[in-house]
Amino acid sequence: MEEGSGQRKEELFHVIHKVPQGDTPYVKAKHAQLVQKDPEAAIVWFWKAINAGDRVDSALKDMAVVMKQLDRTEEAIEAIKSFRGRCSKKAQDSLDNVLIDLYKGSTSVYPYVKISHVTREDDRAGATMGYLHEGHLSLVEEAHKHAEVIVVSVYVNPGPFSPSEDLSTYPSDFHGDILNLKSAPGGVDAVFAPKNLYDYRENKKSEIMLIWKIRILTRKGWFHVWRRGEWGTKQGLELRDWREDILCGKNRPVFFRGVATIVTKLFNIVEPDVAVFGKKDYHQWRIIQRMVRDPDFGTEIVGSDIVRDSDGLALSSRNVHLSPEEREKALSINRSLLRAKSDAKIGLVNCKELTDAVIVKQGSLEAVEGIKNPVVFCIAAWFGKVRLIDNIEISI
Repeated sequence: MEEGSGQRKEELFHVIHKVPQGDTPYVKAKHAQLVQKDPEAAIVWFWKAINAGDRVDSALKDMAVVMKQLDRTEEAIEAIKSFRGRCSKKAQDSLDNVLIDLYKGSTSVYPYVKISHVTREDDRAGATMGYLHEGHLSLVEEAHKHAEVIVVSVYVNPGPFSPSEDLSTYPSDFHGDILNLKSAPGGVDAVFAPKNLYDYRENKKSEIMLIWKIRILTRKGWFHVWRRGEWGTKQGLELRDWREDILCGKNRPVFFRGVATIVTKLFNIVEPDVAVFGKKDYHQWRIIQRMVRDPDFGTEIVGSDIVRDSDGLALSSRNVHLSPEEREKALSINRSLLRAKSDAKIGLVNCKELTDAVIVKQGSLEAVEGIKNPVVFCIAAWFGKVRLIDNIEISI
């Protein structure tokens, strides 16, 4: 009875998991994984299957699942990167999706998951919060003008959100983001999508205050800041003299600390030669340029022009939350900017009377008494529960 029961169990295993019967390494690996429940033995047999050329793509994917369960994610990443080239193009696309999933859960983050087998010189990062639209994809297009290897980060940073803002309502579609990036002209080489950049290392939260213009000691992957022997108790980059009193910084006091902290970590992990940021958040773009300049990061910050819908509304992931009526009202932002640019040319704009907008110097973001060359007119407005920002550069 026991022998017959064991035979039926093995036959049922082959039927359920669509694994052909036999003595091949891959079959033995699946048997060890699913019947014997011995993950270590399964990994040994998966490796034998890969080295023997026995269903390499399936062996890699299945072994990655087992390794991930054993907290051996980095081994799985290296295995797929090393043997991906032995698989068909279709299988490689499938393995790329496995890589992305593994990379999201990696606790020892690699500089980037390099999918291309061609050695290249420069790499470029594009930072996004996901729910990608044509504006984000334009960053990828801009990136291809400056570098060979393109890395895109997808991470909803909780740092800039104030207590009154609901992080959970920020739109998200990671699978759609990956499809968009794969179909973008020129594509991308890697997607860096960490679960949590605030405590991604062994799930330990940092309690270090990162303070600029104080002595900074660095090592790859982390920042330690020393201030006369005293350690701070909060995590976040403290910005000084970086115009936090205007725009997003004025009404959202934690905003740029959250942005600067996470971008610092991102740059220290990925180490890009160039990074692309959209000009829609003009204040953020200029602050990151300053953040990179002051401590001599080896990263060039490039601004990419705003992408708009045909009616002039700047593309934003948050636009999805606008009702039809709110979206129609939101068109007033771009119209106001265009009107201001036109009026500025004939001296009709009074910079001191602006309340929900500012006109500042393009480079330093310093306040101006009157329209001088060059300036930027930035505006923020609420439509229902959605806060939108926009700007226009003015040169007279």
